[in-house]
Amino acid sequence: MVRKDKQRRDLPRRTLVNTPPYAPISSAPVEDARGGIFCVGSALGSHTPAEHLASLIPVGIFACDAAGHITFFNRRAVELWGREPSIGKDDGSFCGAMRVWRLDGSVMGRMDTPPMQSILTGKRFRDQELIIERPDGSRLACSMSVEPQSDSTGAVAGVIAVIQDITERKRAEELLTRQADLLSQTHDAIFAWQWNGTIVFWNRGAERLYGYSATEALGRKTFELLKMEAPRDFDQLRYRLSRDGQCMEEMVQLARDGRRVTVESRLVLSRSFDAQPVVLETNRDISDRKRAEEDLREHARTLEAVNRDNANLYRAVQKELAEHKAAEEAVRQREAEFRLLAESLPLMVWITAPAGELVYVNSRWAEFTGCDLAATRGSGWSAALHPDDRERATSAWQKSVTEGVLFEAEYRLLRAADQEYVWHIARAIPVRDDAGAIVKWFGTSTDIDAQKRAEERLERAVKERTAKLRETVGELEAFSYSVSHDLRAPLRAMYGYSVALMEDAAERLSANEREYLARISRGAQRLDRLINDVLTYSRLARTDVRFDPVDLDRVLHEILLQYPSLQADRAEVRVCSPLGKVLGHEALVVQSVSNLMINAAKFVRPGERPVVTIWSEPRDERLRLWVQDNGIGISPHNLGRIFGMFQRLNPDSAYEGTGIGLSIVKKAVERMNGEVGVESEEGVGSKFWLELKRL
Repeated sequence: MVRKDKQRRDLPRRTLVNTPPYAPISSAPVEDARGGIFCVGSALGSHTPAEHLASLIPVGIFACDAAGHITFFNRRAVELWGREPSIGKDDGSFCGAMRVWRLDGSVMGRMDTPPMQSILTGKRFRDQELIIERPDGSRLACSMSVEPQSDSTGAVAGVIAVIQDITERKRAEELLTRQADLLSQTHDAIFAWQWNGTIVFWNRGAERLYGYSATEALGRKTFELLKMEAPRDFDQLRYRLSRDGQCMEEMVQLARDGRRVTVESRLVLSRSFDAQPVVLETNRDISDRKRAEEDLREHARTLEAVNRDNANLYRAVQKELAEHKAAEEAVRQREAEFRLLAESLPLMVWITAPAGELVYVNSRWAEFTGCDLAATRGSGWSAALHPDDRERATSAWQKSVTEGVLFEAEYRLLRAADQEYVWHIARAIPVRDDAGAIVKWFGTSTDIDAQKRAEERLERAVKERTAKLRETVGELEAFSYSVSHDLRAPLRAMYGYSVALMEDAAERLSANEREYLARISRGAQRLDRLINDVLTYSRLARTDVRFDPVDLDRVLHEILLQYPSLQADRAEVRVCSPLGKVLGHEALVVQSVSNLMINAAKFVRPGERPVVTIWSEPRDERLRLWVQDNGIGISPHNLGRIFGMFQRLNPDSAYEGTGIGLSIVKKAVERMNGEVGVESEEGVGSKFWLELKRL
């Protein structure tokens, strides 16, 4: 916009390009961003170097004011318009041209032209393509760029436009488009790529051959998209093209679906309209031809191999026949040796087919049963079996044949000589080939009648001895009752009278007499304990043992409450709970563990406080319970004796006992299918353990 104020003549002026011989730009003043006023009409002045520069630029340059009136143009703009417009006048022209068209052929109104749109919106335009019409009716394809110019208020004061003739380029592009249409019709794969390998053209033949659409291929690197294999190296290929301009070769490429495609390729180096190197690559699919050629070569190689082998074929056949005859002779020799061996053995030898049908028996079979091979072939051999054994033996045989496992069965065979049945044991193994398939069964039948008779006699003897043992056990039980009742009663009387005499007549007795009475009392007590332990041991052998879950923690708690020698004032007992559960007989478990704990508290050095430690640990399917003491220990040569009956390692005066306690432990644990043992170091202490099934 033009400012009309009194200070206008005093403000500095800016000039734009104004190139003779054309009219100068209008001198209407316009305020610039610094608040100064410049005259569009004297944009370059009259004789500045800039006006000569504008005349030499090979593109058209013109300027318009805010009303769209042309205020400046150079010589090239006139050449493009075909006319010289009037400076500063609106003569109905379209920015210097007679008319402006869009590329689609529609007429562009004056207000739609890039300069007017830039004036109205302040928008820049870059390389806007359009068509201008000249006075003689001819048209030129042009590219126009427009830069808006603002005054100090930010309002658009005018524009500067650059117009360039692109007619030849558009013609070239049109020609290229027509050529591309032609290339797209060919069956060969044709594509073009820039010097760095970027694909810029991709015809339909390439789409069909490689499976990539033009949209997918354009912009991709050819050596990455097609994953080209030998014989070409990309850098070497470009060197050959730059040297020779073209080349031809066969190459292997990969299609989208992974197919290896062999093509005959022709590459030509050319230049684009902007002088950039472009390679046109034409590929013809010769995969079928190459496969046919390879088939022919393979056929030729096969024929050559056949011809080469034919020379040796006769000799090989002859050698094979000789080896076959030798093998047959060896088989006949082995069969003869086998039959000789089978006939010499004192047992029946037989062979069956893979399915179990009898195909061979030695002479022992015929001698014993009176049946030859013809009568026993197949499954006829079962007729010689005892009726009670027949079904069991044949079922076992069929199971072995079906599953391919070893066969063993005992049965009675009818002896033809006296019509007596004789016990035999039959065994058979499968004979397999290299592939593992059964080719035959080899078996024997051995007379075990004497052994079976001996077993029957032994079984009768066992039954008789078992009955006698039961009778003896009954007698032992009666004896145990007698011992318990008849022997313990006098002992209790001896002990009672000795104690009563000691209490009533102690003052009248001498020291020796009192000692004698004490010995009688102790002897009666010891004998009573011995009888009690013997009875306990004998009951262990007769007691019916029923297994139930036993909680070891509860067992330890009951034992500690029951026995005075294990109380806290007499011994220190350490229990590492939880101890776990075992499968056993609770009474036997209590008997075993209490005996071990009482021994642990008893066998300590005089004056030393017993320390008993109890813990458990799993051992596979069993649980091991440990009872450790701080006692006198056991010497190594006595470890094997301590679980025997009446085995005492220390004098009775030092440690009381009957020598049966550990025997009771061992017998009780064995009745529960467990084990017992000891680890000990003399002078340090002992660790007894017992193992039972763990729950």
